[in-house]
Amino acid sequence: MFSLEVNTFLEIIFAHRAVISGSLALYLFDPSRGWLPNNMDLYIPQRRVFRVMKRLRGLGYIPVKDVTQRCCHYHASNDIASVIMLTNGDRTIDIVESTTISALSPIFKFHLTAVMNYATAEGFFSAYPVLTSHGHSLINPMQFISNLPMSPMAACFKKYLQ
Repeated sequence: MFSLEVNTFLEIIFAHRAVISGSLALYLFDPSRGWLPNNMDLYIPQRRVFRVMKRLRGLGYIPVKDVTQRCCHYHASNDIASVIMLTNGDRTIDIVESTTISALSPIFKFHLTAVMNYATAEGFFSAYPVLTSHGHSLINPMQFISNLPMSPMAACFKKYLQ
């Protein structure tokens, strides 16, 4: 659905220790829900953003903008160094760069347990498999003590409710 040759894309994920999270990971977990994701959240370790962008540019994706400051669904404390949006005209890929050598560190600090799933080149992981398989999620209580603005988070909750 993202016009990517599977083996090439898997090689990018494997070579750069990247993971896919967000709505595409939910779709991979259960594609029977009747919707198709139109964006991909690709999490990468620190200092790999330019190499991954170069590979995706070779696959027809061009950078649109740096969306680090305005993306509500990327409020994961300070574990995110940058968020760069790329598009091929139909679909978008958000490259989420971690501040650590692990692409996973931001994922487990998110606002909803629904986002705490990811796919790698080797398989799929769900932090809350029973909730996820039943289409349920919990709000991460850390969001209420982190002093983040609630209105952007409410918009994100609405996205996953839909």
